[in-house]
Amino acid sequence: MVFSTALRTLAERWLQKRILPQQTHTLNRKNIFIFPGLFGLFYIVMTLCLFILAINYQNNLLLFMSQFLTSLLLITLFATYKNFSGLAFHAIAVKPVFAGEEVLLRINIVHKDQNQHYGLLEVRWQNTRQKHLVDLESDSLTVRLPMNTSQRGKFKLPRVTFNLAYPLGLIRCWTHIDFDQTYVVYPARQPCPILLSTSPDEGGKEKSVTLGNDDFYALQPWQKTDPLHRVAWKRVAKGGDWTSKVFSTPQAQSGYLNIADHGVDTELALKRLSWQVDTLASKGATYGLRLNQITLAPANTQAHREACLTALALYKRETTL
Repeated sequence: MVFSTALRTLAERWLQKRILPQQTHTLNRKNIFIFPGLFGLFYIVMTLCLFILAINYQNNLLLFMSQFLTSLLLITLFATYKNFSGLAFHAIAVKPVFAGEEVLLRINIVHKDQNQHYGLLEVRWQNTRQKHLVDLESDSLTVRLPMNTSQRGKFKLPRVTFNLAYPLGLIRCWTHIDFDQTYVVYPARQPCPILLSTSPDEGGKEKSVTLGNDDFYALQPWQKTDPLHRVAWKRVAKGGDWTSKVFSTPQAQSGYLNIADHGVDTELALKRLSWQVDTLASKGATYGLRLNQITLAPANTQAHREACLTALALYKRETTL
């Protein structure tokens, strides 16, 4: 176990020097690895056995067969390499997710050279078994690689392994590409009551009522400028005075979400704050965030939502890169 871990660490260091992290990669001789696959190894062993038998029994037919199989192996080697080289991979920036959701890496595959590429390209995360197949002859060359998340924080995506064994499956070409992508995992959302601490300049008013179109608020004497659809016709039909309906829209609460209001369990508090930030943002409310020494002023933009959720994700946690 210790030996395999040390060997994997050395291999990763060597890869970091050979294949540098970048968003777009084009395959060439500097980043392609080529070696016989499992079927290719059996093929080589069989060819070698035929050659030994041909020499031992001085059989020209077996000797010709072994030479033919060797030639076919060499031709397959160059054909597989040519079919694999020239492909270009471009990664699209990963979007943040909440803990428990899947991070999705989208990779566009482009033919950089004039040659047509064939076969099924295997794509998977490095050191994993689950693979996705892409037909290089199809019109849409986009692969989507999902990854499960469980903890909040900022992480670096592992390398992506591309593998191709076309045309005969004897030779396998592959590469391990680092797309230089990081992603943020927000704390999982825990439903709870929204607790807003009123900011000092609001004079203690957390909620007010303005004219709107949502909820019935009161009746007022009818004015000639009032629209007829707001007249209380039932009251008029009963012989009452002409009145108009007034509707109200509660203003969004404005204040600060404070981690100190949610107990001593930090992770539970962050989950509750994550739910409150997401809920308030969906309602267009104006809110701020206080995380002990970290304070984000109240706002109601999408950028503010992302800033608050990122602050929750990175609170007392080192970036894993």
